[in-house]
Amino acid sequence: MANTVTATFLEGRVTAANGNGFKLHNVADWLNLSKYAKPADVFVPRVGEHVRVKVDNSNFVRSVAGLPVAGGEAQPGAQEAQPEAAPEPRTEAIMSQVDAKDLRITRLACLNTSTAIIAGSTGRANPDEVIALAERLESWVLR
Repeated sequence: MANTVTATFLEGRVTAANGNGFKLHNVADWLNLSKYAKPADVFVPRVGEHVRVKVDNSNFVRSVAGLPVAGGEAQPGAQEAQPEAAPEPRTEAIMSQVDAKDLRITRLACLNTSTAIIAGSTGRANPDEVIALAERLESWVLR
């Protein structure tokens, strides 16, 4: 007999977050992202965001959606994970969560990716173009 996956929806304000999941103010346990969820449906929301979360019967997050704030507009960065047209500027809060070593690793990865993208499409990599794209990628990663 096959296991049936049932879904439960939770809503709340994010009180803590890390690379694997987050906590809501009204839920005692950490909510970890499901490795079986569609990548476009899950992301780790920022602390303070109000979200609606779909969890499976094992309490793994299958989807995350930002909820509107009192003014009726969705919170910035709280919509379902989608590619952005323009990267958001880095904020002090995000940078304080990233230590210097992690930041160097992220920047090197963005440089490598940027070089591969530009060299792969043009056959040559202009250093100014590589750095501009790397900065854009870094801003997206650290959003």
